[in-house]
Amino acid sequence: MQLIPFSEGDANKLVENSQIDSLLRHLGSLSRALHSFIQTNDLHKSIHLALTEILFSIYTKGRAYIMEYGDGDTLSCTYEVCSKGIAPVRDTLQNIPLSTLRWSTGKIQKLYPILINNLDELPLEAAEEKRYLKKRGARSLIMIPLIIKGVSWGYLGIDIVDNNRMWSLEDYQWLSSITNIISIITKMARINEALDHSEKILRNIYKNLPAGIELYDKDGYLVDINDKELEIFGLADKGEVLGVSLFDNPNIPQEIKEKLRAQEDVNFSISYDFSKVNKYIKTHRKGIINLTTKVTTLYDSQNQFINYLFINIDTTETTNAYTKIQEFENLFLLIGDYANVGFAHFNVLTRDGYAQDTWYRNLGEKEGTPMTEVIGVYSHVHPEDQAVLKIFVRGVREGKATSLRKEVRICRENGEIYMDQY
Repeated sequence: MQLIPFSEGDANKLVENSQIDSLLRHLGSLSRALHSFIQTNDLHKSIHLALTEILFSIYTKGRAYIMEYGDGDTLSCTYEVCSKGIAPVRDTLQNIPLSTLRWSTGKIQKLYPILINNLDELPLEAAEEKRYLKKRGARSLIMIPLIIKGVSWGYLGIDIVDNNRMWSLEDYQWLSSITNIISIITKMARINEALDHSEKILRNIYKNLPAGIELYDKDGYLVDINDKELEIFGLADKGEVLGVSLFDNPNIPQEIKEKLRAQEDVNFSISYDFSKVNKYIKTHRKGIINLTTKVTTLYDSQNQFINYLFINIDTTETTNAYTKIQEFENLFLLIGDYANVGFAHFNVLTRDGYAQDTWYRNLGEKEGTPMTEVIGVYSHVHPEDQAVLKIFVRGVREGKATSLRKEVRICRENGEIYMDQY
C-alpha cells in the first residue's frame, strides 16, 4: 500500500496529485504486464510489454533489459527495449564472463538490488562495470534480481542515458513488483514448456506404440484409442467407437468384468470373435484373433480412481506359428517312432533341452534321463566314436563347429554292438 501525505496547501496538492498519477501509472503497467501473459501465454511478448511499460512510466530516455545467467558462468542480455533514438546494445552483451563483473555479480547473486544515481557512486572494485556502462552511454542505472526459488537467475536492468536519475523507494518497490511478475511468468512458462515437451513425448509413444491402447473413464466408457488399436480391431475412425462401454463388450469374460468393476488390475488372454461384436462396434474385420490384454487402473494425485487403461497385443500370428510347430513336432514324433528316428534339442551353453523317447533308445539310454547325463557323456557309445562326439560338442560350445554326420557304434548292456546314424 502506498501512503499519500495529506495537506491543504496548493503546492502540496500538486505533489499529491503527481504521486497519485505516478502510483496509478505504475499500477496500470503492472496490471497490463500480468494481463498480457494471462491472455496470450506468450512469455516473450509479455516480457517485451513489461519492459515497454517501464520505459513509458519513467518519463526519460533509456533502455530496459533482462540479463540472464547462462552455462559456463556467463551473463547475456535476452530482452531489450529502448526509448526512441537510443541505440540497442543487446548484441554486445552476450556471453560476458562473470569473472569480469565480480562486484555486480556478487550483489545480484546475494539478492541485493543495485541503485546508482551517478556512475561516480560506483566503488573502485566496480571498475569493469563502470567501463561497460560508460561504453553504452548510461548515466544512472538500477539492477533488481530476478528470483526463482530463492536463487537469482539474472536481473532486470534499466539504463538512464539522458540525465542522472535519483532513484526513489517508490521506483524500487514498483520495479521489484515488475521483476516478481517476470519471474513468476517465466517459471510458469518453463513449467508449461516442460509439460508440453513431456506430453509430446507421451503422445508420440502413445501413437506409435506397437500395441493397442484403450483409455476408458471411471465408468467404463471409451475416451481414447491409439492407431494400433484401430488396426487390430479393423476400425475406420476412432470417433465411431468413442463412448462405448467396456462392460458391454461381448468378448470380455464376465469374471473379468467383475474384477474391473472392483477396480482390480487384470491380465487375460481371449479368442476375440468379431462375429459377436456387430451390435457393439462397426468393424471390417471378421473371424477370430488371439488377444492378450493387460488392464491397469489409474488414479489421480488424490488417489481417486479416474481411468481404465487397456493394453492389447494381437498374438494371432505367434499362436498360429506355435500351433504349426506343435503340429510339426507331433507329426515328426509319429514318423520318428515309425521309422525309428529320434531328435533332440539341446543348448550347450544353458544345458537345457528336450528329446524324443526314440532318441534315448537309439543311444542306448533310458527314456527320461537328464540330457546333461547324455550329451557330452555318451556312456553307451563305443569309446572311439565317443571321443569324436565329445570333440564335436566342445567345438559347438566354442563356436567352431555347427554340424556332424557320422555313424556311431552303440554298446548294449548284453554286449551287442549296433550302428546308429548321428
